[in-house]
Amino acid sequence: VSRCSFAEFWTAFESKDLIRLMDEKGLKGARIEVQHLEAFLKIKCDDWCPTVWHLRLFVQSPDVDPPPHITMDYGFSNCETVEEKNILKEVYRRLLQSSLVDPMDLHAACIQGKVFDFSRQHEPLLELRFGRLMSNIYPL
Repeated sequence: VSRCSFAEFWTAFESKDLIRLMDEKGLKGARIEVQHLEAFLKIKCDDWCPTVWHLRLFVQSPDVDPPPHITMDYGFSNCETVEEKNILKEVYRRLLQSSLVDPMDLHAACIQGKVFDFSRQHEPLLELRFGRLMSNIYPL
């Protein structure tokens, strides 16, 4: 694996060309293993992106409240206590860490209003109380 200068990195980042740079520097094999990386890196800073990416960041961030765009989509607005928010966050963290869960499938379940059903497919022992917590306003 060869290195690049910060200028090379920044130019590739600004031009949404990180995939090419990674491939040139010998990282294609590692890059391909990261699910949806290419699509994610094409998202512009001011563009809308699927809220599952915000959820993915949130579940890896300690001691922060869920941002508004995932509060409604993933049921955090249904939590009545900090404990419920933390438990729900942990469920999503486990789901998104699983190699069997495609984040875009979770997002699809979200916009269909079926987050709990999707989650139970991957965690069959998930308690029924999460049905209430994971409910959202979808489908519209």
